[in-house]
Amino acid sequence: MSSKVSRRVVLGAIGSGVAAAQLMSADANARAVAPEALPNGTLPPEALVASIAPGAHLAGCSVIAIEPLTRGAIGVLLSGPSGPFRLEVMLRDPSPVAAKAPGRTERFAVFVANAGDGASPTVEVQGLAAMALAFRIADIEDRIDATALLTHATRITQHREKLLSAPDARGVPDTRG
Repeated sequence: MSSKVSRRVVLGAIGSGVAAAQLMSADANARAVAPEALPNGTLPPEALVASIAPGAHLAGCSVIAIEPLTRGAIGVLLSGPSGPFRLEVMLRDPSPVAAKAPGRTERFAVFVANAGDGASPTVEVQGLAAMALAFRIADIEDRIDATALLTHATRITQHREKLLSAPDARGVPDTRG
């Protein structure tokens, strides 16, 4: 067995390290304050995005705003190289036929709100931002009271007309209704 390390292996390892650093990077001065625990000891759904605030960075994108829980999802508005976009944090649907979010944890899914039907590929940096947010969520997901969050399918079923609205002034699909 050879103990040689190829240039491809070294470059792959370096590239993986850079990608991981980008996924986890955030501006330390732009951190939000974690919400207080609920009487039952769990955290409210807003705690899922409490580690970021406007000005923070996720996978090379800047957080513009954190939107309140609306119609079963929490929105995060970001700006990336291709312009502004929205991520939405919802309950993860374990069904094998459920829509697959680019960012996933055991309990939650982070979707890119791009008014797509799942047939077109996600813009890479937007998908990376969704993965970065899911990475942060994974640390606290077991402590979250998720009763107000919906799965993607349930949200579409319950709020179809409001969710299929035109893009807002920034060109971001306004799924808040």
